[in-house]
Amino acid sequence: MLHDPVETSELLAFVRTVEARSLSRAADELSLPRTTVSRRLARLEKRLRTRLLRRTTRSLALTDAGAAFLRHARIVLDAVNHAEASVRRVDDVVRGDLRVSVPPITSDSFFAMVADFVARFPEVRLHVFFSTAAVDLRRECRSRDRDRSRPPPRIRTSGATASGSCLG
Repeated sequence: MLHDPVETSELLAFVRTVEARSLSRAADELSLPRTTVSRRLARLEKRLRTRLLRRTTRSLALTDAGAAFLRHARIVLDAVNHAEASVRRVDDVVRGDLRVSVPPITSDSFFAMVADFVARFPEVRLHVFFSTAAVDLRRECRSRDRDRSRPPPRIRTSGATASGSCLG
């Protein structure tokens, strides 16, 4: 039988309450009303069908189930933080793939521009396709990904390299 999954807000309320050794301090740290933290803990215990904390007006203690659950809750919250950090960038660095299709060019100024771009934006993978035909870059990349035997075209100028490959 499926049940509602535990919410990260409930895990956070539980872990912070244990670490702060106080419901009121945990609420302050989370910038939430004490009643909200208390409701989240009650909801978590109801969802798990077990008591995690023994609470009185003056003390707070983990039950055996609470101690076991605490270890796992910390791991889950750590994993969530890592997952968020993996997609959240705090810097202004330009990243990613840039696919450009241009007609065959032999101009030194074009190659100098490409080399300058690659040097200026090292975290951008530049994919340059030389063709006189209109190119569907998405289809071209999928086709190259399926047929890895086709060598990707490369541009080399002044030590910088730009690839005509769709492969990352």
